[in-house]
Amino acid sequence: SKHRALNKFIDTSDTLCYATYENQSATNSLTSIKEIEFVFVVGGEKSSNTTHLVEILDPFHKTFFIRNAESIKTKSELI
Repeated sequence: SKHRALNKFIDTSDTLCYATYENQSATNSLTSIKEIEFVFVVGGEKSSNTTHLVEILDPFHKTFFIRNAESIKTKSELI
């Protein structure tokens, strides 16, 4: 049908590159580790992939998104 072809055309579920898929998969595995105190995610502020890693981790662990040198916290700011 016409709609079936349209749905196939706009399906973007398989468009992640291998490295992105591996990063997200590894990140998902961290969500179940209760012993993790905090996580640093280092990457560009405009990177949707890096931002997504933060979104995955943030509900489970204290997560710091290191976008640039100003994002780095002192020990007292972390605790």
